[in-house]
Amino acid sequence: MKNVKSAKNVKDWQRLKMAAKAGLVLVSVGLACACAQPIVAWVPLIGAAGLVFKTTQTRNAAAAPKPATPVERTSLADFEVLQARGTVLVVDVRNDDSFRAGHIPGAMNVPIDEVERRAAEIIARAGSLAIVTYCSCVNEHTSAIAAELFNKAGACRATALAGGYPAWVAGGRKVEHGTGLPTISSTPD
Repeated sequence: MKNVKSAKNVKDWQRLKMAAKAGLVLVSVGLACACAQPIVAWVPLIGAAGLVFKTTQTRNAAAAPKPATPVERTSLADFEVLQARGTVLVVDVRNDDSFRAGHIPGAMNVPIDEVERRAAEIIARAGSLAIVTYCSCVNEHTSAIAAELFNKAGACRATALAGGYPAWVAGGRKVEHGTGLPTISSTPD
């Protein structure tokens, strides 16, 4: 009888370890996103009823502003057409380290916390070009906020790239590394 109990306990322990690993992987994947939106993670809990999964908020929803109006998305196919025609200014709103590690060719880096302050500069650079922003967030959350800020500041048309940088890379498209385009100088040459 003792062996049966031990075997059952070992099986339960193995199931618990597998569930805990799965929970940690999901939490790790969720936290890898650089955006401030709330992420729901599955966390394994042990209770009287055995192993139970519970959802928890890993980030504060108030910390993530939501666009006031829905922001238009530009599909990868449409974006590639705009790029080929030279009718788009591409703005990467991820942090500097992410940008240097890899970005869409021709993109300029304007981290999300600088977008509002630099909106007039970016709009002037764009002129009549469309502005397409991108990030690495699920559902283009951060890039949608940036596009909305550009639109509020007077951009002709600012949109978020559907799928963002992860979709660009997943499609096997070219990636540049380093600092990209120089910033606009406030002093004449």
